[in-house]
Amino acid sequence: MCAVVLLDLIAAFDTVDHSTLLSVLSRRFRVANMALDWCSSYLSKRTQTYHVKAQQSDPYTTDCSVPQGSVLGPLKFVSYTENSADLITSYRLGYHLYADDTQLIGCAKISDVSCTIDRLQRCVTAVGDWCASRRLQLNPSKTELIWFGSHISLRKITTNDLSLRVGNDGVTPVDAVCNLSVILDSELTMQRQSTKLPVPASSTTSFYTVFYPVNCVSFLFLFYSLFTIVNH
Repeated sequence: MCAVVLLDLIAAFDTVDHSTLLSVLSRRFRVANMALDWCSSYLSKRTQTYHVKAQQSDPYTTDCSVPQGSVLGPLKFVSYTENSADLITSYRLGYHLYADDTQLIGCAKISDVSCTIDRLQRCVTAVGDWCASRRLQLNPSKTELIWFGSHISLRKITTNDLSLRVGNDGVTPVDAVCNLSVILDSELTMQRQSTKLPVPASSTTSFYTVFYPVNCVSFLFLFYSLFTIVNH
């Protein structure tokens, strides 16, 4: 069985620090010379204005944020946060990253659940500190925790304290989460996902029908990984 922590960031794209991003591109990805100058030009002299009812502020020069709806914005955000994977794996946890969505994955035998919770807790704390160093902030109210396993396995861990803390807030396990627009229940039956969709023309609901529309192929990889673990 395994636990998945779905981390959420507050205004993730809006808090990307420009100078830190350029440093990451240079040191980690070896972007240099004209390419780095081009990235710097893309980020510099950006302004924002604020609208309150009928009034508009003067332009305000920003030193952070990347445009979320642009082609380069998500790529730069991924570059900005890519080395968080090294931090996660140092706690012997798996991960799934897609843009500003981050999931921590901890696998465990029933006898090792407490140890897995401890590793997840220490990792969440470390990720929170890492985010703060990058001007990012975890959102406890939207962070979720779910345990995947067979019905029998899940019943055996109900007496354990399975909750986590994100900052000063507690996060308790739920029995279903929505990940990349797909509802995953703790036993991976996919019943909640199938019931929210229109009834297909045929009497047999195909795998494609249940999962359409899926945001990206990476979700299918995550689902396959979890399904393999749960049914191992």
